[in-house]
Amino acid sequence: MSGKKKIDTMLRHGTVLTMDDERHILIDGSIAIDKGKIEAVGLDRDIVGGFDISTVRDLDGAVVHPGLVDAQ
Repeated sequence: MSGKKKIDTMLRHGTVLTMDDERHILIDGSIAIDKGKIEAVGLDRDIVGGFDISTVRDLDGAVVHPGLVDAQ
């Protein structure tokens, strides 16, 4: 066994807009997703090696941002 956490999907190589206090923008960022839940967000080089991934999707630099809700 590899010791890596198994996940459904890894979105790789995107420009990730975060909602942390500093509003970081991750160039070449990745998002690990399992059963519809985000497991990790970070630079691709920092997180991709820690997971056993079923499906990989290369975002080719596309922007990934939080969903927006109009609460009028």
